[in-house]
Amino acid sequence: MRDTIVHTKKGDTITIGATAETYCDPDIVKVSIEYRGEHETKEECISDYRAAVNRVRKALESCEISGDDHKGEPLEIYPCYEALYEKVSDKKYEIFTEALFRRNQLFKGYEYAAKSGLELAFDGNIENVEKLWRALSQSNVEFNIGFDLKDREGVRDTLVEPAVKQARHRAELYASAAGCRLGAVYHISGDGGYVEFCRRKGCYDDESGLVPLFEPEPIEVTCHVEVEWYLHEL
Repeated sequence: MRDTIVHTKKGDTITIGATAETYCDPDIVKVSIEYRGEHETKEECISDYRAAVNRVRKALESCEISGDDHKGEPLEIYPCYEALYEKVSDKKYEIFTEALFRRNQLFKGYEYAAKSGLELAFDGNIENVEKLWRALSQSNVEFNIGFDLKDREGVRDTLVEPAVKQARHRAELYASAAGCRLGAVYHISGDGGYVEFCRRKGCYDDESGLVPLFEPEPIEVTCHVEVEWYLHEL
């Protein structure tokens, strides 16, 4: 950010922005699972969904993961239609093409969708992650596995103080160079920073049974603040 000196009704101020950052090793594994299917009846959708959930639960049990850790969202079932178009005109210079056809819908059945997920403690043991991948790959569901930080806000909070101190140090340099001294803080704000989600993850998209290469990298956490001080002449 560009450092600026602004004028207010209460006198001259200086505003400085500063960013503190750190890198943390991921400490949790995040698993998200999607259930999808299409059938002629609602009952078939429900039956298929329940069977998929049971397969996932068995896969988790094989990895010694409790079913209580597996949280799901409500099941959604909705009708599925196919659009059919019937030609009703042969006009060559019709302005709106849609007027040449009549649109009908053919009922095809029902689709269902649901999601579930879980968070597991990660101690750096990749073998456990690979074992979980293999187990879920046999469940015939879509899923992905990634790495993250459990206490995002806690890590970010530790960066507030160094960010503010960095901003004050730079503000004092500017003030001294201008023949001034810093007064009380007039305004302080922060953007909350961000946590970069670990990109090294895997997504199940085929039936090859291959296990992706899991190499989780440290996750960058930043905190940006902007502090405005009053300026006083020496």
